[in-house]
Amino acid sequence: MQEAVHGIHHPLSRFGFLLAGFLPFSADALHVVRNPAFQSKLLLIAAALVSVVTAHLEPWRRMMRTRFAILVASLAILLGCGTAANSARAGEAEAWSALRNGRHVALMRHADAPGGGGDPPGFKVEDCATQRNLSAKGGADALKIGARLKSEGIALEAILSSPWCRCIDTATLLQLGPVKTEATFGNVVVLREQREALTSGARAVIDQWTGSGILLVVTHGANIQALTGIQPASGEIVVVRGGSGGGREAVGRLVLD
Repeated sequence: MQEAVHGIHHPLSRFGFLLAGFLPFSADALHVVRNPAFQSKLLLIAAALVSVVTAHLEPWRRMMRTRFAILVASLAILLGCGTAANSARAGEAEAWSALRNGRHVALMRHADAPGGGGDPPGFKVEDCATQRNLSAKGGADALKIGARLKSEGIALEAILSSPWCRCIDTATLLQLGPVKTEATFGNVVVLREQREALTSGARAVIDQWTGSGILLVVTHGANIQALTGIQPASGEIVVVRGGSGGGREAVGRLVLD
C-alpha cells in the first residue's frame, strides 16, 4: 500500500491523495485517485473553480479601482481648490497693501456689460447708444466697488478712463472723484490695428506715475491683458507698481462686486 502511494508522480497526486482521505481508505480508493481520467476531471474542476472565483472577483476589483480613482481625483481637486484659494487671498492682501501705501496704479476692467467682446457694427465712440453698455448689475457693482474702496480709506489721486461709455460710466459710478478720458486706454479689440501703439502709450502713462496716491484707470479686459498678461473679470482690479517698468507685473488682484 505504501509503495503504491509513494509511486504517485502526477502533479495532482497529492491533491488526489488528500481527497482519498474522504473516501474509504482502500486499494479501490487509491486506484480511483491514480486514474488519469479522474485526475483530468480534477483539473477541469479546478480550472472551473478558478474561472468562477476570478469572474466574481473582477467586478469587485474594477469597482474598487474606480472608487480609488474617484477618491484620488477628489483629493486632487480639493487640494487644488485650497491652493487656488490661498493664492487668491494672498493676491488680495498684497493688492490692498499696495493701494493703502500709494504710488501704485489700479487697472480696473469696466463692470458687467453684456454682449461679448468688442462692440456692434457701426458703433461710434461718441454715441453710447451704439455701444455695449453697463447692465443694471454692472451699474450696481460699480457703486458697490466704489463704496468698498472708500470704506477702506483708499486715496485716489487721479481717475482715468477709456473713451468707451461703459468705462466712463463705471468710473463715474464709483463716485470717487472726477474722471478724465485717456485715448490710449481705448479698446484694443476694436482698435486692433492700433493695439501696439495703444499698449505702449498705456505703459508710458503707468511709467510716468509718481504720485503719492493711487492712479485708477478704468479700461477693457483685453487692454489689461496686453499690459500684464492677466485677463480680469468684469469689475476686477489689477494693481501694478507706478514708475518706470512698473506696469508689466501685477502686485495683486481684487474682485469686489
